[in-house]
Amino acid sequence: MAKIRYRLGLDVGANSIGWCVYRLGDDGEPEAIVRLGSRVYPDGRDPKSLASNAAERRQARQARRRRDRLIRRRQRLMAQLVAGGLMPADPEERKRLEGLDPYQLRARGLDQQLSPHELGRALYHLGRRRGFKSSRKERRGADDEKELGKVHAAIQALRERMDQAGVRTVGEYLASQKAQRLPVRGRRAADGGYVLYLQRDMVAEEFDMLWEAQARFHPQLLTETLRNRLKDTILFQRRLLPVLPGRCLFEPDEYRAPLCSPLQQRFRILQELNNLRILDGASERPLTLEERDRLKEELLRSPRLTFARIRKLLGFGRGSGVRLNLEDGKRKDLKGDFTSTQFSKVLGDRWWGMDEAQQHAVAILVERADDVDELVAALVALPGDLGPAYAAFRPQPHEHGVLDPLAALPAGFNRDEARQLAGINLPEGHGSLSLHALRKIVPELERAVVTYDQAVQAAGYSHHSHFYTGELLPQLPYYGKLLTGYTAPMPRSRVEDERLYGRIPIRRFTSA
Repeated sequence: MAKIRYRLGLDVGANSIGWCVYRLGDDGEPEAIVRLGSRVYPDGRDPKSLASNAAERRQARQARRRRDRLIRRRQRLMAQLVAGGLMPADPEERKRLEGLDPYQLRARGLDQQLSPHELGRALYHLGRRRGFKSSRKERRGADDEKELGKVHAAIQALRERMDQAGVRTVGEYLASQKAQRLPVRGRRAADGGYVLYLQRDMVAEEFDMLWEAQARFHPQLLTETLRNRLKDTILFQRRLLPVLPGRCLFEPDEYRAPLCSPLQQRFRILQELNNLRILDGASERPLTLEERDRLKEELLRSPRLTFARIRKLLGFGRGSGVRLNLEDGKRKDLKGDFTSTQFSKVLGDRWWGMDEAQQHAVAILVERADDVDELVAALVALPGDLGPAYAAFRPQPHEHGVLDPLAALPAGFNRDEARQLAGINLPEGHGSLSLHALRKIVPELERAVVTYDQAVQAAGYSHHSHFYTGELLPQLPYYGKLLTGYTAPMPRSRVEDERLYGRIPIRRFTSA
């Protein structure tokens, strides 16, 4: 059978794919349509709530994993207590210890001697009621933020009640509560809040006080090694796995820059301003360089700029009738440099005095951190030892050779500044270009009021749709090899092509 020269065109939508196969002539130009059609499929969402059909299964799977981790942690804690002589090896003897009131042991252990097994019973109870610890990196919706606000309010109320009661630890407070037959576990109040909610820091403080008090009575048994091992098991919380960004459109060996990078923010602002057009009746024109730079300086120092404010800055009054091409009924403004506006509120002129590498380094440290206290300690210690925060802040494998955050760190901040910086929530995710490509394209966008495709070519790259070469292949290659800049890394995939070139996120559907 003779082979024909053809090309396949695809139009991929959210719930449909249109396709067309057309024959090519000897000159490589389209000659005739062989066949065309479309396939329509469900988009994988509930038609009413628009929630993913897989959400319920995913939530159940996450609950099972959390339960499995909890059970393994308790088993590990018990094994360590037995090995350290703080719990009997015989399960029957451990069962009899359950009759002891752990709250009374936790309160009495601050001043009086406990037997090793009584101390073990108290520490195991700490591990079972270890309290809440928030991660800065958790992604939450509006409902999650509302619930988190209730949790923080309950924690603050508990601390205030402890201060009023004059107790030293949360265990001492709960022991007095139980003696009065009052709640000792977290539960809902009538208004939807919480009657009681523990914080992980409270448990950590009690562990230290309880251990120091009992170490005076059991110096040979309660070693520093055992203390560190038990405390880590009781308080340990898994760090969230970093999400690898996709590869750069123009530098396939490098990865995309984070959205929090000031350079990425500047790129987005310049791209939008260079696309802005002034509509005056039937005429249309781009901004002049002077007009563009005036708006750029405003957006670099503001979280957003309304179109009404833009017209005023350009010298157009309310009755001028001038409109802007990017404004419509839904869009009322242009987004500014969110990263710089947040940092400059805390640091003022010091932020603007930093160079690009220093600003990038500080933004990366704050965005990547998932523990507030570790972040504060690291920001105060800069540029010295980052302490336990180093594991979270060290350059990732995909960042080598671009901008090393650790090499560009500025001098440290005072504790008040560090606390405020730790409260900043920066944009998550990544853009489409690497820092290396941005550092070549952004100057071209700044040099003149040119569009993105013109800046790309001026920077020495081919057209932004460069993946299309017109080459005819005997067999379709793996799509990720051509669409490198559009795929997400899949380092753990069992499919070799997905590991090498990534995969476009897809939903899997079951037939009806």
